[in-house]
Amino acid sequence: MKKSWIRKDDKGVSPVIATILMVAITVVLAAVLYLMVSNFTDSDQGGVVTGSISTEKDPNDSGVGKIRFGTFNPSQKPVDLTINIENGTGISRYTYDTASEAWTVVGADNANTGASLPFVYLSDVTRINSGDTATFKIGSGFSYTVRIVIGGNEVATSTLNA
Repeated sequence: MKKSWIRKDDKGVSPVIATILMVAITVVLAAVLYLMVSNFTDSDQGGVVTGSISTEKDPNDSGVGKIRFGTFNPSQKPVDLTINIENGTGISRYTYDTASEAWTVVGADNANTGASLPFVYLSDVTRINSGDTATFKIGSGFSYTVRIVIGGNEVATSTLNA
């Protein structure tokens, strides 16, 4: 006669143990689901912003310098950043005005550098994209340092020798 592997008695896991196991399995599944979903959201909020810029003289006009924006991570709105242009005699600070969609000078040091941002090309006014440019007036014989500041932190720097 074959031996049956199925138990015929009524013993099993107690209701208390079964409840604890069900709760534990539910908590573990919820934690795994939370971790999976949180990877799809933007985790850089409140984190460190990175970015890059380059500067060059305009080949067609020796009195014009050009700032070329690289990639910013996470992407930045123009209103979130300040452009500082220094030449050893002063600093010009520019912020983006959404009403006029133009860069405006802030602070009183603008007269010392002689720099200005007469033209800024943004492919999308809602954020800075790689390849966007800004031009600024430069004087011969000066070295200009351009700094991008976001949230009080310097994110990118480039120097142009005029």
